[in-house]
Amino acid sequence: MTIIAVIYRPRSAPVQQLFFDELGAVLEQLATYLAPVYIAGDFIIHLEHPDDPHSVQLCSLVNCFAASHGRHAPTRRNTLRCDHDDVDVMATLYDPH
Repeated sequence: MTIIAVIYRPRSAPVQQLFFDELGAVLEQLATYLAPVYIAGDFIIHLEHPDDPHSVQLCSLVNCFAASHGRHAPTRRNTLRCDHDDVDVMATLYDPH
């Protein structure tokens, strides 16, 4: 069995602590499965800016679950704002042992 979770945070909503709390609860639940877990999403958090407080909080949360994550560079051009690129998130929780 493989588990795939897709998470989207709307651009229209400001980043709030509730998002991180709920994401942490989801990660806690997913970590209980003895199966590969892949998390993908559009969190609208600036991972390309490692000093951004929300980026730091998201990376810290993912790292708490020993998840590997990628994509610190934009994955697509934001058509709404010419000066801004979007980064999609991909993380995996998987321990084959």
